[in-house]
Order: sequence, then structure tokens, then C-alpha cells
Amino acid sequence: PGAGKTIMTYAAFNELKRKGIVDQLWVIGPVTSFKPWEEEYETIFGKTNDISKIVFRYHGFNSRTKRIGHLSDLEKYDVILTSYGTAGNDIKHLKRKLETTDKKIFLVLDESHHIKQIKVTTSSGTLTAAVLMRELGKGAEKRCILTGTPMPYSWDDLYPQFKFLYPNDEIFGTFEEFGVLTGEEIEEKIQSF
Repeated sequence: PGAGKTIMTYAAFNELKRKGIVDQLWVIGPVTSFKPWEEEYETIFGKTNDISKIVFRYHGFNSRTKRIGHLSDLEKYDVILTSYGTAGNDIKHLKRKLETTDKKIFLVLDESHHIKQIKVTTSSGTLTAAVLMRELGKGAEKRCILTGTPMPYSWDDLYPQFKFLYPNDEIFGTFEEFGVLTGEEIEEKIQSF
């Protein structure tokens, strides 16, 4: 906290938007991160009149059906905030939205180190958030991960985060190939990429 990750992400978003590379920012993270994203937006862009007209929380709404009904409204906002659980539960609908929208999306995973541990039950069974976010990320124009602890447990924590960033590339090889690399070899691959 306080390292400036949100501010730097908003600065990148603003520049990418100014250049016409992206149109909208989607942030997936813990529910506790929503308020800081809203407050930082107000501070950075000076838009304090009604943040609810700029930033939309795609979360809750007492029922999944009611929440999914709001998908058509997403294009009105600069920033969309949702949680890993909500994104996982609504993955098919969100993927379809990313594939059909005219907006170019900058997709950010806040506290991205959590995606390895979070499990989401879908119609296809129980999957990790890493698998679901990688699939969702394929529809984004740009992707970003934010974390203060990229490897809370081991080198294995890096694989799903890099796979989200580069879903079509095998920076480390398959997960099985990655599993036999030493820390030094992983560092070399990151530096050479």
C-alpha cells in the first residue's frame, strides 16, 4: 500500500487512451481495492462531481441475473471494477462482452499474486482464477498486473501472472517445463523476453 501502483496504472491508462490505444480500464481485484481505485480517480483526474457516472462497480446487485443485465451499460464508463469471484462467476458473459464491444480494453489484475490461490466454481467445474483471467485477458488490448508480492510462496507464483500478461506466448514453456527451471533460469528468461 502506498507504493503508487494505482496512480501509475491510471497514468498509463491516461496515456494509452490519449494515443487511442485503449478506451476503457477494467480492474479485477479484491473488493477492498474498489474504494482506493475510485478515490485515486477523483484525485488524479479531478472529477469529483459524481464518481458513479465514471467508475462502475460490476459486483453484487443481489443476483447474478440482475448483475449480468448491467453488461450493456458498461460502455458508458471509463473504469469498470470487479472482483475475482464475480469475474470468474460471469466469465462467459464478460468474455463475450470483451469480444463484442467496440471499446479497446486495458485489463488490470490488482493483487495479481492471488490468482493462483483463488478457486472459482463455474458450469465447467472448479477452476483457478489464473485460468479464467488468462482466458478473459485474451480479449483485452492491453494487460497489466499489480502486486507488491509477486512471489509470496515460490517461483511458481510467477507463471500464472506472466501467462495472463502474455496468453499466446510460452515465455517459460509449459507449466511442466517451468516447474523444472531453477530461479536463475527463470530470471534469465524474464530478462531475455
